[in-house]
This record gives sequence, C-alpha cells and structure tokens, in this order.
Amino acid sequence: MMNKTGLNIGGTLCIALMFLCVCSTRIKAEDRPETASAMTVLNNTSYWRLHVGWKTAEIVTPAGEIKPLSIRSRRSKEERPLPVWQSTPPPADWAATGFDDNIWSRTQLPFAVGPSIVRFRLNDIDNPGNPAEVSLICVRCKFRVSDPAGIKGLKVSAVFYGGAIIYVNGRELCRSYLPKGEISFDTPAERYPDEAYTRPDGKRLAESLAKDKDCMGRYRKRVRRITDRNIPASMLRKGINVIAVEIHRSPVSEIWTKAKAVKASWKEAFGCWSHANLLNVDVTATPGSALTPNLVSSKGLQVWSVPSLETVYAWDFGDPREKNLPVSIIAAKNGTFSGRIVVSSDEPIRNLKVTVSDLVAEKGNARIPAEGISIRYALPAGRETSWMHIYSRAGKYRFDALTGKPPAQIPTVKVAPGYRDRHGKWHGCLLSRLPSENCAGYTSGPVPDNVKFPEPPDPPPLAVQPVWITVRTPSDAVPGIYKGKITVRAGKTIEVPIRVKVHDWALPAPKDFANCNNFWPSEDSVALCYKVSLWSDKHFELIGKCLELSKDLGNRFCAIHLVSKAYCIGNEQSMVRWIKRKDGSYRYDFSIFDRYLDIFAEKIGKPRSLLLSLWTRACGKSSRWSKLYNVTVLDPVTGKMSELEVPPYGTPESLAFWKPVLTEVRKRLEKRGWYDVTALGSVHDSWPSPKTVSVFKSIWPDYTWMHSAHGNPKGVKGVDGKLVPINYTERVWGAGRLYNPDSYRKSSKQKAYSYPRPWKRKVLDWAFARVGVAFVYRISDGVPLVVYRAASEGAMQGNLNGIGRVGLNFWPLPGKGRRQSDSLAGGSHYSVRASFMALLSRGPVGPMVNERFETFREGMQIAEAVAFIRRALDSGKMSPELAERSMNLLDDRARYYIRTRQGQRALWLAYASGSTARDEALFALCTEVAKALRLK
Repeated sequence: MMNKTGLNIGGTLCIALMFLCVCSTRIKAEDRPETASAMTVLNNTSYWRLHVGWKTAEIVTPAGEIKPLSIRSRRSKEERPLPVWQSTPPPADWAATGFDDNIWSRTQLPFAVGPSIVRFRLNDIDNPGNPAEVSLICVRCKFRVSDPAGIKGLKVSAVFYGGAIIYVNGRELCRSYLPKGEISFDTPAERYPDEAYTRPDGKRLAESLAKDKDCMGRYRKRVRRITDRNIPASMLRKGINVIAVEIHRSPVSEIWTKAKAVKASWKEAFGCWSHANLLNVDVTATPGSALTPNLVSSKGLQVWSVPSLETVYAWDFGDPREKNLPVSIIAAKNGTFSGRIVVSSDEPIRNLKVTVSDLVAEKGNARIPAEGISIRYALPAGRETSWMHIYSRAGKYRFDALTGKPPAQIPTVKVAPGYRDRHGKWHGCLLSRLPSENCAGYTSGPVPDNVKFPEPPDPPPLAVQPVWITVRTPSDAVPGIYKGKITVRAGKTIEVPIRVKVHDWALPAPKDFANCNNFWPSEDSVALCYKVSLWSDKHFELIGKCLELSKDLGNRFCAIHLVSKAYCIGNEQSMVRWIKRKDGSYRYDFSIFDRYLDIFAEKIGKPRSLLLSLWTRACGKSSRWSKLYNVTVLDPVTGKMSELEVPPYGTPESLAFWKPVLTEVRKRLEKRGWYDVTALGSVHDSWPSPKTVSVFKSIWPDYTWMHSAHGNPKGVKGVDGKLVPINYTERVWGAGRLYNPDSYRKSSKQKAYSYPRPWKRKVLDWAFARVGVAFVYRISDGVPLVVYRAASEGAMQGNLNGIGRVGLNFWPLPGKGRRQSDSLAGGSHYSVRASFMALLSRGPVGPMVNERFETFREGMQIAEAVAFIRRALDSGKMSPELAERSMNLLDDRARYYIRTRQGQRALWLAYASGSTARDEALFALCTEVAKALRLK
C-alpha cells in the first residue's frame, strides 16, 4: 500500500526521451580496452534488477528549506502546500546478497527519464507523473568471486543525476551528494546550483537549447559522478557477490518555478527534468583477478526464467548467477496464466524439448496435471508474419507467434545494435527498448557533453528461444501453492522449478466480463494469406477460428459490411450481394450475411455491439457526393462479381435503394434476437447529413448510430432536428481521462467520486488506442508486453468499456511489401494501422495466438478482478474496514498506472517492477471479499 502524507500529486508523465541516444547505447566489455590495469566486471551491458520509486516533487528554497510544491486555489487564489504521495519503498535489505529480486524488472542501463512534452505544470495535481517525481532508483547486479584474496584493483564508478550510494553485498561502500549519517529512502540528495536551471539571461535552461555554447557548461552541471572507488577484499565473499546502487533525487530549485520559460521550449515551461537518473555503472578489476565478469552470455546451453512483463529480444541473455530461479505464476480460478523461461546458447540449439511435471499442492493431495499445462515456443517476429518491423529496427529481433511444436533448430542471430545514416551519423536506437520506438511525440534531448558513451560493437551471435508455460486453472481448483519442475532437453538436461499460487476466487467466463473490446477482423486478409476463395467453406472455417480465439480477449463486436471497401477495411465484396432481374430491379442474396452471423453465434455468442457498415463521408473534391460506396453484384449464372455504385445518401434514390435491403436485414436480426444491439455506423470525423439521417429513420424509425471518430456526440440529427441516439462510440482525443484518486476536484460533496464503473454506462465507449487517447499513449504491434498487459485495466480506469477500432487479423500479405500488405487497412489516421494491426498471428495452417495475445488476456483477467472489487463496494455489504482497504487498493493501483500513460520506457519499467506483488494483493483481496460476501 502506498504511503500517504497528503491528498494529491503534481505533474504528468512525459513521453519525450531526453536520453534517447543514451538509452539506445550499450557499453560492451570490448569498448573499454583491457589494459594491464583494467578488466571490466560489470557495466551497462550487464543485466541489472531494477526498482523505481516516485514521490510528489519537492522544492528547495534559496535558504535551503525543502518544502512541498504549492498549489493555488482557483476560487480564493490562496496558495497551499501540495499534498505528498509516494510509492511503496523497497524492502530494507534490498541490497543484501540473499535478497530475492526475481520479481524486479531486468534491464540494462542507462535508466533515464526524459523531459515532459505535454503542457502540464510541475504542480498540476490533476496530471501526476512529472519526471521530477522519480525519487528513488535501486539497481543490483551479481558477479562471481572464486577467491576474495585473489581480487586486485576492484573499483566501481557511476554517472548519475541526484545523489548515490553504492553497496557491496549489502554493506555501504560509499555515497556521494548525500548527507552523512543514517538516511532513509526519502532522504533528498544535495541540491543543484541555480546555473543547472537557467541560462545566462535568467530564463529556463531548455534541453532543446542546451547545445548552445553559453548553455552547455550549465547543462553539464546536472551530471554527477563517483569515480574509481576501491572495493576492499574484506567486503567480498566467495561465490555470488552483489553490487547495488541507490539513487536519490535532488529537490527542485525554487528558481525553476519562478524563471521565465523560453518561448521555443514550451516543454520545459510545463514539466521539469528528472532529478534522479542513472546513466552508467562500471566495475573494473586488474586482469587475472579471481572473479568471473558478468557482461555477456555464458558458453553453452543456458536456461533462465523471465519476469512476466519483460519483452525478450534475440540478443538477450540470462544472468548465469541466477540459475534455477523458479518460474512463478500468480493465478485465480477459472483463468489462464503464464510464466516463461528462455533457452539460449552461443551455438545453434538442436532437438529442443521442454516438458513440465504435474504440479502438486504443498498441502493436501490436490494437483494440476501436466496435461492441463501448455508448453509453447515463441517464434521470431519475421516480416512475413508480423508488423513489428515497421515500428522499429528492433522489431525483427522480437518474438511473437506461439507454437506447440519446438523448432527443429534455433539458429544463432547476428544483431547489429545500430546503424549509420547517409551523413555517417551513428544511431543506436535499435537497442533502446522504447515502448513505441517510432511514435509521434518522441523527441530526444542532447546528452551533456561531459557524458561519453562509446559506439557499441555488435553483440555476439546468440540462439534465443522463449518458452511459455501456460496453466489453465479450473473453476473448482483447490486454492494453494503448487510446485513442480520444468525439464529442458537440448543435448543436455536442465531443470527449472515452477511455482503456481492459486487464489480462492474464480474469474467469470469471458462472455460475462465487465469490459469488452472491439477487434476489427479482416476477412479478406484471411482469404489472401491462406489463398482460399472468398466465402468458401475453408474461408469460413478460418474465420471461425479467428473469432473463437478472440472470445478470450473479450471480443463481442460483430461488423457486417453492406458495402465493399468499407472505410479503412478494404473488403473486396459486400456481405449482401445484389442480383439483377430481367426488368432491371434487384433481388438480394443473404447467404454470406446469414452464414457469417451463424459462425459468430457459434464461436462467440450474441454480440454486444453489431455494426452495419454502409456509410461514411464522401471524399470527392468537386462535390460532397462525388465518391460513393459500391455494393457487390452477383451474376447467378456465371458466378462473376461486379460493382454497383450506391445512390447519393439522403436522396429519394437512396431510400429506394436501401429500404428493401434493410427491411430484410431487420427481419433476420430480430429473428436472432440481435436487433437490440445493432447500429448503423460512421467512421472518420464526419456526420451524416440530416437528410441521410432521415432516410434511414424512415426505414428504421428506432435505429441507433455507432460513431467511430473523434469527439463524443450524443446523436446525429435528422431534418426534424431530433437526435438519432448514438449507442456506441470508438473515439480518440480525450477518450479515457484517467481516474486520479488525488485530484483536487474530489471534494466532500462528491462522495461518489471513486474508481469508475464503465459497465454502468448506457452508451458503450471504446478508445481507439492510438496517439491522442488519454488512457495510454499508443498501443502498436511493436510496444513492449507490459503495455498490452496494462491496457485493459487502464481503459477501465479511464471509464472506458475497452479498446476499439484495432485490428484482429490484418496480416502482412505473403510476398508483398509493406504498402501492398497494409492497403487493406487504408492509410488514414483512423485506420487500424494507427494502432495495432493484428493481435492474432498468421500460422502455417491457421491463426495462432502470440505473446501479445497471452499478455493482453492476463491483463483482461486483472481488470475483471478490479471490476469485482468495485462491484462488491457498490453492493454496500462490506464491513467499513474491508471497504476502506478495498478502495485503498484500487486507488493504489490507479496511482501507479496514471504515471505510465505517456509511455516512457523508464516509467513502464518502473510500473512493471512491482506489478507482480500488486497483482497478488489484488487476487488475495478478491478471495477475502468473496468470502465476506459469500460470493463464488
């Protein structure tokens, strides 16, 4: 639970990465020439375990007094101190050798938080997450010593912002820019001089102007160092040794709040630079010392467990000092939960086989049989099957689709960590691990010229194979801790423990989830990728598999295209075919329409929303109606298809054209009991004309509209001025403004101000998860797994029913380039390409789930646990004590998520680091609440 010393918090999370080039550069052992006096033991290449803490920013006055930020009342204009909130600190023994850091995020350095680019001031309570909130950074890394007496010249250096303490095996070695004596995690580092904040003219020192010759000297004052501090042999031990670094932030100088901003740098006018960063750690020793460096993968076959939210790349390797760390899974009943191991080697891996034993309860005779546990192998995200490559140069080194059959051979992969542009400039962005490495909004500020990072060499070739272990827990599973072992065979045998904790609370079935999502399918992509005839039996079989898989993701959206080439969908044919009679009139073929609804009912059930796609804004230049949709005309004799342009919308001809079709459509929908969830729809920033609205209203007097565009209108107007209601929206800008438990808008009069309840909304509201939504910066095919994991809970926190206008299976077309392959999705900023294209992967014989699918599914289950607590609170049956703990837990989770919504790499790492503990606390509370309320 979070430490509360007030009510609110200021600032907002930033996107801009001041240290883009820093974060994307790795320092290899080869970069530091090993002379007779220096052998690298640890550096930024090593994998460090990470914990990050945040706290409301503090101000230091010219007199040295540290005080909270102040906020001015909108009514009285009176200033008052900003209440202070902070995250849960790490355990006191976090630097000790025996501390279990398995649930902390694995990362390579540097860890740097960039400046804000959003217009939120440092003390804006409604928008927490300013970079100045980062208050504590704890990292730890291991190396092996065979003989402490044989260690010579062991030294450590660090480059950082704020203040630092370096520990060796839990004992303090040194500190810098921190006070003497006993300190706590809240102890601030030494203040920065005013020159670190301002230009010579007294205005704010903006990162965008820091390269000016008059500013760089001031900018470099932000960088602090510990250089070549000796580590005595008396602090070492035989075996595993731990180097730990603890970074404390400095308070923000009051001069920052009073200095005028430079007009060209509005980013610095509203945000603030992070006063706690860790740019570099180096541990060196004299060559020949009796120790083993931790810089690159060890020789031979290696197996290690991976935290559930870590994204694995083809260059990753495990820390050989972390052998036999168990795969730990936190689960609820009636759910699906996964853990992972990674198998790697410096040589190709052949004949890999992974098995798992029965999981046996620690207490009693219960067990989870091995037959109920899936073992799947993650395949490389190649250009033919994945869109990751279009989002970053690192995408092709990620993994995606999951298959139950191990590859016959996993080859070694040669990775180039960067590239040179046509001007010869080095770019190391490949290894930056950004949440979305090619999104608009990212800017990179300069690195102070007194921080030098050598150009990295290529990492050594590695064969890397992530393996997913997925456990389905039945609804009647006996709660408790289950243990077993995972056996890896590939020339030799390695065993890894597995531990599953099942909580005594059962998830609802996916069809009963509180949140749902609109995954837009591409039937044409399915036909083209598998080279089957459109609407053939085989085509429908593949469509059914896609729909069935999407059910577990809360997908209950059915799109019926009554026109061809619907907006940003690219469908070749309409689902109703027009058949011309001899007299020139038309009859209609509903066979495709009916069969599609049949298979949807079979695989998913009744939809929660059904869109009849038949309208969008015409986009011709000369006339508003100069470009219209077509429908498909079928020649029943020859079987050939042709196109028929629809009459201009809103005209008498339009009424005559659509009335017989929509009349028959309604009969078929009413027979299924689906008319109540049906809507006509629009896409893009446009509304139908009043004449168009009235034409459809004369056909269906009680029809409703679905709005997929910017804005959030209540309805569309007919010629009579009356609104046709909008029951469904998929929108962008402003969608999902996150619940902030510490907002100053919360008052004693607003007792209902608490965690949102989107399931109570009369109008279902989904966010198109692209740039501009409020609940997350963007979800693309290439974002890290942690973003997919957090998306559902974030949408719920933003009072949304889920995400929409995102792709289920818009796959790359075989043998086609990017432009041809994504042409089905269109090129609009409102096409699925602006978010993610495919949450399913294209397998050799049918659709497959992938890493993102599994991570998103777990996130959906977490969101359902949140909804369960919120609904239990609404019941009014909880005791006051349990209700308070429940609301505090929801608020605690909300505070963590709201500080990640702009997607910065460092802040997502901070979120992921403690997520396992927060999820376990959530499931434990669900168990307690269910028992107290006598619920299942």
